[in-house]
Amino acid sequence: INAEYMGFNNNDIIAYTLVIGSKRNILTYLKKGNINGTKAVVDIRYESCPKAFPSRDGTPTMFWFSINDETIRAGRGHLFDEVFLEWSDPNPVQYIKYIGVSNCESKVDVLNLTLLDL
Repeated sequence: INAEYMGFNNNDIIAYTLVIGSKRNILTYLKKGNINGTKAVVDIRYESCPKAFPSRDGTPTMFWFSINDETIRAGRGHLFDEVFLEWSDPNPVQYIKYIGVSNCESKVDVLNLTLLDL
């Protein structure tokens, strides 16, 4: 999300950033903080948890992300299946207003995004 384009100062936004398959599909991580220079709160390497990454043969892979109270989870497959990331935030972000999806190497051809209030 380009926060400056949206009229925000980068230091005004506290956000969760989930990156799946970074560094040529060897690193998945979760960050919390403002847009500038936050450190990962969870790092997952391919060798330790291959299900935390897109399929290497190009087959579309379905992922989900859940925030419930202070617990953040991410998984592969259908909602709440194959959890590969779980983190309890001692000071959770209260009002999430925006969700952004991007791919740095090619356009996102198909995106099915479902928001559930559980």
